[in-house]
Amino acid sequence: MYCGKCGAPITNNSKFCPNCGAQNYETNQSNSNNMYQQSFNQNNYQNNQVNINSNQMMSNINTTRKETLGTVSLILGIISLVLSYFLNFLILPLAIVGLILGIVNKKKSGKKIAGIILNSISIFIIIVILIIALFVLKSVDFNSIFSELYNSSNSNNYVVGKYDCTSVYDHNKYLVTLHLNKDNTFLYGPYKDLQNNYAKGTYTYEDEYKTNNSGEYKYYMITMRGEKENFIIDGVPSEKDFNSEMEFGLVNQDGKKQGVVLFTNSNNMYYCFEN
Repeated sequence: MYCGKCGAPITNNSKFCPNCGAQNYETNQSNSNNMYQQSFNQNNYQNNQVNINSNQMMSNINTTRKETLGTVSLILGIISLVLSYFLNFLILPLAIVGLILGIVNKKKSGKKIAGIILNSISIFIIIVILIIALFVLKSVDFNSIFSELYNSSNSNNYVVGKYDCTSVYDHNKYLVTLHLNKDNTFLYGPYKDLQNNYAKGTYTYEDEYKTNNSGEYKYYMITMRGEKENFIIDGVPSEKDFNSEMEFGLVNQDGKKQGVVLFTNSNNMYYCFEN
């Protein structure tokens, strides 16, 4: 290699000519290129490291997210299984959410599998209990339950009571007395004249499972039967047995029963008050 200024021979690595002292541009340019290449390589390496670290971080986030879904699925499964026996259909949405979270979690882990199993069992238990409940509710006689709840006395026979009755046209004067006893015997006759005029016997009643428009009065059909020797008119036994049917609409007012009686054979109506 020769100096570009004086033509003297110089070595390839010499920065200056040993003869004239001129600068060797080729060596400096080469060194500059080497320095630029080193800087470029170093920047590429750093960028690659940043990309690697970024990818690793995203991978860790995704892994953590998948593990979280599995954990949530497991927790929901435990809660659903424990409460499925008590809250039942209220827990069904919770169990379904837990099952979905377990399924969408792509990472195979013990928590995911446990969550799917527990939520599946919870859903199965809830459905079985609901089916059983539907069959039970279908077989329950709600009318009978309503009748029992309606009773305020110790007797299951709600019509039991001693009633004094007025005409629907005259509320100020009692006309008849009606005793419906717990042993299903009855006494019926004119008010305060039961010595010479009365009817005795047994009665049956049937809940009609209906109420008035306001829902206050509950209606029963009462059938009274008495033998003629117990059917006394003006002190003399009747020539025929006593047979009568009446519809009795009853309500409880301040601990006392009151209602409306309609005798179906005579269409006589009375307001009756428990005494």
